[in-house]
Amino acid sequence: MSAPIRCFMLEETKLVRLMLRRFTFSEATLALSPINCTKADWGHEAWFPFPAADGEYWPARLDGDVLKSYDDVGPPHDDPRWPTRCERCGEPIPEKGEWQVFQDRVYRRVDTGEMLVLRDAPPGAMWDGGDSWHHAKGPDGISLHVALPPNGGDDYWCVDGPANNGPGWTRTGTVPNITARPSILTKRYHGYLTDGFLVEC
Repeated sequence: MSAPIRCFMLEETKLVRLMLRRFTFSEATLALSPINCTKADWGHEAWFPFPAADGEYWPARLDGDVLKSYDDVGPPHDDPRWPTRCERCGEPIPEKGEWQVFQDRVYRRVDTGEMLVLRDAPPGAMWDGGDSWHHAKGPDGISLHVALPPNGGDDYWCVDGPANNGPGWTRTGTVPNITARPSILTKRYHGYLTDGFLVEC
């Protein structure tokens, strides 16, 4: 059993991190000739960082709270910064694949000031999901999300959302010192959130 993980709060900024993304849709999605990655059940995919001229991050282009496209700043398709091979299987990404300037919202750790994007958030990170897909909010008016082991931002839990086997969780306390019941059970983690700590069962 791993040691308890101290939770901390993230706050949204008006910055984004841009990545040059090449990908293909799955053959099932498009009903085309096979273009699936041999190491996944979906298409090929690869990324390359695309920093701003004066720093790592770009100002967010917003329409209300919604991020607007940055595709117009992408370099031409023959620019060597565009990735050419799938990061999972190493196969070439076909020319007919998608070309995207992908953006991730940047967050700031309230306790340390560190800047990061949610996909890089370690286990224990908490943030307000806003009007996310389930639109559920807790008693403090935020939609609390928590990054879980083992992969942090890629394994997150919507505390105020529905559960697979019941109505959901009850939470008390003030972020980040939250207690939620019942326990958390995902494919890769089973534990409790107690007074701001993730405690593995």
